Amino acid sequence: MSNLKKQYEDILIQMRDTYNEINELEKDEKVKKYIDLQKLSTNLNDKRLKLYRSIMLENYSSCNHILVYTREEYDKSWRFHGCIKCGLDSTVLDAKKEWLSYSKRIMYDYIRRNGINGIKIIRVCDLSLAHKLYTKIKENNPDASDEMIAKYFEIELDNINEDKKLLKKYK
Repeated sequence: MSNLKKQYEDILIQMRDTYNEINELEKDEKVKKYIDLQKLSTNLNDKRLKLYRSIMLENYSSCNHILVYTREEYDKSWRFHGCIKCGLDSTVLDAKKEWLSYSKRIMYDYIRRNGINGIKIIRVCDLSLAHKLYTKIKENNPDASDEMIAKYFEIELDNINEDKKLLKKYK
């Protein structure tokens, strides 16, 4: 027991000495400036993250979603996957929130609070491919309505799937 008390007292002495040394360093102008810059950096990063969150939430809420659905293999049901315009992705709901990145947590919170509605494209498609197709279609048809883009998307995806079938046939 006396050994534990001695260790405890040694730690208290080290803590006191460390605090005294910190107080001495804080008197130095360069160290003061460093501490102030660290605080400013932390505050700016906090503001940046809050603004990023606001921007993303505004992006999701103002988007007229064009939704790609996928077919679940285990029960053959249709399941929403994501928006080809803004990238909203429902697979974030399959993970534990604390395991998600900051941007995925924003998505998670948005979907939980608001759900998602929009133009539905019932096709099996990877969301990243869907977003690339959307970008290509939008570039080629900048004035097209969301409904027209959805139709173009379906045609493009059907063409891709048909090409895959032909390739398999001739292999």
